Amino acid sequence: MNSIAALRSILAATLSSRGHGEQDLFDDLLIHKSRLRDILDVGHPNQQEQRELQSGRITVNGRSLAVNADFAQQAIFLAQQLKCSEKYIASILHTIMADNPNIGPVNSIEATIVEFHLRRRHLVDCLRYLFEAAELAHLPDAPRLYLRLEAFVRQELVPTIKSAGADASLAFRIFNEIDSLGALVAQAQTASQNAQTNTVPSGPGAYFPSCSCYPTHLVQGSQPSLGYDILNARYDSLKYERRHLAMVYHQIARLGYFSPNEVQKSIDWLALNSNDPMTFYVLAAALAAFDPADPHSFAGKVRKSLAIDKATIAYMKRQLAPTACWNEPGLKAIVSLKWTLFMTEARHRDPSLENQEGFKTEELESQIWNAVQGDAFTYLAATLLKIQKYLYSSPLSSFAQFVQLVPEQQEQQQREPLADEFKLSLLDTCDVLIRSLLTYANSELRKIKQRQEDVLA
Repeated sequence: MNSIAALRSILAATLSSRGHGEQDLFDDLLIHKSRLRDILDVGHPNQQEQRELQSGRITVNGRSLAVNADFAQQAIFLAQQLKCSEKYIASILHTIMADNPNIGPVNSIEATIVEFHLRRRHLVDCLRYLFEAAELAHLPDAPRLYLRLEAFVRQELVPTIKSAGADASLAFRIFNEIDSLGALVAQAQTASQNAQTNTVPSGPGAYFPSCSCYPTHLVQGSQPSLGYDILNARYDSLKYERRHLAMVYHQIARLGYFSPNEVQKSIDWLALNSNDPMTFYVLAAALAAFDPADPHSFAGKVRKSLAIDKATIAYMKRQLAPTACWNEPGLKAIVSLKWTLFMTEARHRDPSLENQEGFKTEELESQIWNAVQGDAFTYLAATLLKIQKYLYSSPLSSFAQFVQLVPEQQEQQQREPLADEFKLSLLDTCDVLIRSLLTYANSELRKIKQRQEDVLA
């Protein structure tokens, strides 16, 4: 059977050789298109699938399988722990047991969890490779393979589809996964901290009272539990999945695939989450959505539509107003500064916009003033210092000593280190912001400096 692991392997091999096995790759991509769109969604625990398992027979991948009570108990326990479909986890458990006929219950449980998360990481890697190739397709003289992959991503993965009964783009679904993973990571961390040393399999007549979708049967039986090592491995994997999905989210924004929905979703989240492990990733994505782009390119056309979208302009005006409450004012100021530069660039390209709401000179100048007064530069300096801390161990500059950072102990509690692959992307985001500021707001900066000097005089 074709698997995500096989797709990941052929994707990596084809990209490294730039053309070898190209048709095989696109055949596999079409086969796995729906799986890639679903991201990490493999269904949730439900009573119908539990009853099928308890009946001794379950249909997995079109095959009817006879299972014993021990298998059913393990599958139900794992579905509860991993918060996934019983059928999906039963298919993995069945494969583990078929490949290892003499495997014991502890090893089968732990091997199933390892395989479950390995598949998730492979899927996230596939998305990452695809969007990296899509970005490279915009370079001069990009190989035909990258151009084809960019077209596949744009035409087959990015567009809005029905998801859980509602229309949702790939970026929107990825954001929801990142948000959901936050709770799972916290739960996994707590579980590993409180875990006993070894995994305990279910005994005869065990019950599972911690999941509301399962009826509680008060009968004799040992309670199953997961040991420290496997819980810690799950915790590490969940963090990997969240980090790399966040990097894909940022790649989607850079490519210009963000709609107004993703912009609003990101900014609403940033207003409430100023010190989350994902804050820099979501901030970089939100800022990248407003990056300059060739007006004749796909990204340029999307950004122009975003700039003149009246609903987005009204939303940004409300969310970035001086009275709007954010947990971190400096974060709000950075977003406001980037949005203002984005609107200024749009007006520069199309002078007919200058008298429209959101593009008027006095509005833009006022927004830049408010952003500077709102400590945009202080927050930007703090961000750059964090990048410096992640990349180098050199001492801070004299200016940096005056920047008020989050206390070290509090930051360590909230943040995990940035992914190595993302550090330069965040630095590039800051670089683009500064360059845009010097290009489109030089005169406003001189006015602000003069006003500040007049106040101090």
